[in-house]
Amino acid sequence: MARILQPNNFDHLRLFLALSVACVHAATLSGEPQLAWMNHCFNSKLAVDGFFIISGCMVTASYERSRSWRDYLGKRARRIYPGYVAVIIASLLLGACITSSAQYWQEGTTWRYLAANLVFLNFLAPLLPGVFDASPVNMHAVNGALYTIKIEVLFYLLLPFLVLLHRKTGVMRLLAGLYILSCLYYYAAAPLSTVLARQLPGQLRYFAVGMALYYFGDAWRKYLHRLLIPAAIIVGFYSFDVDALPLETIYPAAVGVLVAWVAYGLPRLGNLMRVGDISYGVYIVHFPLIQLAVQMGWLNTHPLAGAALVGAVVVALAIALWHLVEKPALRADSHYRQKI
Repeated sequence: MARILQPNNFDHLRLFLALSVACVHAATLSGEPQLAWMNHCFNSKLAVDGFFIISGCMVTASYERSRSWRDYLGKRARRIYPGYVAVIIASLLLGACITSSAQYWQEGTTWRYLAANLVFLNFLAPLLPGVFDASPVNMHAVNGALYTIKIEVLFYLLLPFLVLLHRKTGVMRLLAGLYILSCLYYYAAAPLSTVLARQLPGQLRYFAVGMALYYFGDAWRKYLHRLLIPAAIIVGFYSFDVDALPLETIYPAAVGVLVAWVAYGLPRLGNLMRVGDISYGVYIVHFPLIQLAVQMGWLNTHPLAGAALVGAVVVALAIALWHLVEKPALRADSHYRQKI
């Protein structure tokens, strides 16, 4: 049976990617010139793409370790939903404290936000009435980072069918087919809508790369030294070229090489699970906290110090979320508990 090779740095990489997204959002949402360097040092799209690849690997491993598809879906729900619900409800209560609307709890927008977000459809109701409506960059969403979660959930639901299919057709044939079809979808959808192009059919190639990283981990590690420099060049060209559509075919595979190199090619960086599996928490809590800091003016006088303070609060809340909500929701035999 395939396995995730040990030792690895997946936990460290996921945390770095989550913090990278947070840094980009701090610079973007604040509009502060002193934070603009974060947009140049960190790449939120690359971070999200890396997340999808890691997810493809980790979630496939979760399915292969599960006793049944029901067991697998139960594990996925316990891992992501309790923390997600806690953040949605906390955001709702935070909104009540800072809203400029005198009828906050009577507004239909408030309850649409709660209903839509609880079922991962945040794009249908991203706003709360009178909340973050004084944004200096005209970004009023309560938690704009959550758009990726529905893509993750759809992949979770699709994975059992993909595994069943590859057991009939062969892993390599299935993954190659998924990758090609996903690229074709992206090329067809991108001229019409970038948002549409980046939904699950277009993002499936990243999950396919992650699945390949799981099923062929030994081969990835064997050829990493040959693929690293070409992959870095491809990702570099793509990252600096806003009109890089021709690179879309090979870019996901190149990102996969970089993910594999950090996970397997670097020395083991330590055991982050002593603190907790906080990367997910950092990702889902950072956006509303940055919005709050911007609205309260905490980033105006001393942007760097304010951003550092917000970052520390984000990490602290992510740790609390893990220990108070996420970890207690897991089963005793969860591999997240066993890694501690």
